[in-house]
Amino acid sequence: MAQNRNLQTIAAIATPAGSGGLAVIRISGSEAAAVLSRIFLPMAEKLPQADPRRMLLGKIIEPQTKKLIDEGLAVFFAAPASFTTEDVAELHCHGGAFVAAAVLKAALAAGAVLAKPGEFTLRAFLGGRLDLVQAEAIRDIIEAKSLQALAVSQNQLAGHLSEQINLLEDELLQLLAEIAAGVDFPEDIDLLSNEQIDQRLALVNNSINELLKDAEMGRLLKEGVSCALLGAVNVGKSSLLNALLQEERVIVTASPGTTRDIVEEGFLLSGIKVVLADTAGLRVAKEEAEQIGIEKSRKKAAEAELLLLVFDATRPLGEQDKELLSLAQGKKALIIINKCDFADNEELAGQIKQPAPQIPIMFVSAKTGRGLSELKAKMTEIILGGVYNAEPKINNLRHQEALLAASFYISQAQETLQQNLPADLAAVDILSARNALGEISGRTASADIIEKIFATFCLGK
Repeated sequence: MAQNRNLQTIAAIATPAGSGGLAVIRISGSEAAAVLSRIFLPMAEKLPQADPRRMLLGKIIEPQTKKLIDEGLAVFFAAPASFTTEDVAELHCHGGAFVAAAVLKAALAAGAVLAKPGEFTLRAFLGGRLDLVQAEAIRDIIEAKSLQALAVSQNQLAGHLSEQINLLEDELLQLLAEIAAGVDFPEDIDLLSNEQIDQRLALVNNSINELLKDAEMGRLLKEGVSCALLGAVNVGKSSLLNALLQEERVIVTASPGTTRDIVEEGFLLSGIKVVLADTAGLRVAKEEAEQIGIEKSRKKAAEAELLLLVFDATRPLGEQDKELLSLAQGKKALIIINKCDFADNEELAGQIKQPAPQIPIMFVSAKTGRGLSELKAKMTEIILGGVYNAEPKINNLRHQEALLAASFYISQAQETLQQNLPADLAAVDILSARNALGEISGRTASADIIEKIFATFCLGK
């Protein structure tokens, strides 16, 4: 973001779009008080900027015509004791798309410019109130898909991850300083041996690997898992979706081929958001709309992280069933033999086992609920891979990649040291490892990376 942009006073609606009890319009910058004074007339004698951090009732007006827009509240936060570290004003008006838009328009007419996505948080970062980990945690708190995901992001906002990263970064910087001092002043300072440097690097790498250990769990908590229900027509995919969701989300009839398009809905499984996609049944299509739905089913099968392959316990293995098993090649999958309130059909299970011996088989009745608890337990086991940590430290792919890069450079440095080469050669990789860690906190992140990160934020944050 251009440097002169930071000199402008910005404004945006900070609450979600739509109708609600109230809406908040946020203004930040050196002219925040002036903008506020042009569009807010307090009922009391005091102006909000004369009484910081205190809500005042008043009238919100258009700056040119003085026409009343709404009655509301205003509060002022003087720099640097504000979210952005700049002067900040907030206007609280009645919630409604037209009211909020009119108040924002008034703020822009009074001298503010429209904020870009994430620009308030960017200014908090540039002002030193937050590091990059904490800034990203704010976005993740807003987008959290479960209480567990929320807890991970809250810990990051509190600075727990930043503290660990900073300690590792500082240890590498200290090591670089000692190596440099030993090279520059060999007569005055005892040189660290290659073995000593190697041991200290190993401790740093162990800490990095400990953070990385639960990174996949963190990703699952943050992003959730996409799961596709696949099967021939009338095997009970929609009924199974309703049973897993415990609500009638999809219309179910006895007529085959009623699902023509993808229907997606999510539910929580051990704190992880599982997005179930009910797909069109596989068969030779009878019309164009059904053919399009079947092609979407195959596409969803390729994209999903977990496939639930549904078979009908009341009928033998058919050609569409065999195609279904071919779609699961190289994927995480689970075979579900549905309608087991009629028959378990061990013979069908045996037929399925022959081409797909590695895929677990579950017997379920979507109608009676039989086997649903066992199905959810098996889904959890497959998704988590047998490892579960409710509060991983890492839930961000960017952080994970930076930690992996740091670990790689440390390993390269250790290899140099173990070959009895000079320590200052290893220092090149140690510096690269430190810079990789610095990208996480933002100390060494480029302007392009920073701008890209904040562009993922919602408008008004």
